[in-house]
Amino acid sequence: MFNQAVIKVLDAYARQRLLPKKIQAAFPLLIGGIVGFVLPEILGGGNSLIDKIADGHFGLAMLLVILGAKFLFTMLSYGAGVPGGIFLPMLVLGALIGGVFSKTILFFGFSHDYHVTWMLLGMAAYFTAIVKAPVTGSILITEMTGSFRHLPETIAVCMVAYIVADIARSKPIYDTLLERSLQPENPNRQETGQQTITEMIVCMGSQLDDRRIRDVEWPADCLLVCIRRGEQDIVPKGDIKLTAGDYLYIVSDERYTYDIRTIAE
Repeated sequence: MFNQAVIKVLDAYARQRLLPKKIQAAFPLLIGGIVGFVLPEILGGGNSLIDKIADGHFGLAMLLVILGAKFLFTMLSYGAGVPGGIFLPMLVLGALIGGVFSKTILFFGFSHDYHVTWMLLGMAAYFTAIVKAPVTGSILITEMTGSFRHLPETIAVCMVAYIVADIARSKPIYDTLLERSLQPENPNRQETGQQTITEMIVCMGSQLDDRRIRDVEWPADCLLVCIRRGEQDIVPKGDIKLTAGDYLYIVSDERYTYDIRTIAE
């Protein structure tokens, strides 16, 4: 669910046209300013929140509210491109899930003495299910606690979480994000109206090296405006032959920057 939500929110931000890309972070900022007066626990990195969960500061109902709000706010913030990433938020969400589980099993007569243990296992399981790195998850939680006391059960929980995520055909979130960033073609992309100048160098042996400008299959909607060869600036013409070491300056819509760079490979 976390992985799918991240991608869907990124797609939603990419499609929206109400806010320019440069200021779309204003949306989660506005939401954070409002929520900060009502539920300040969901703001920030989450270190203090984890401490409060460990101390049993919240009841079951409040944990559920914080869990839902933290999840939504994490999606809104990450999708807008706000610095911070998803590493610490996913650990906080795991701690919240572990806390919810711990509070729930109290109704079935289980002891509250293992509350912190369930929190740690929740963090390990949630991290592993999202990142699909059981060894890293086990070592990470062990390092955070500074003790090998919970290592056996942490390894077991991480393996179960990995198997469940694998059965559900969930891809590692960072692999998915990497593939998304490197994807050369996006059928749903639209012009942003923001023009950018791309500078790239002609490498020796590349498909541009020793070729005339008119013979190159340039990406659509781009314009080669200048060639810098040493100290000399050359006005591009179709019969000019490109050579290794030339710097090319190309104007295009910012969405096509990756397509342009691929022709230099």
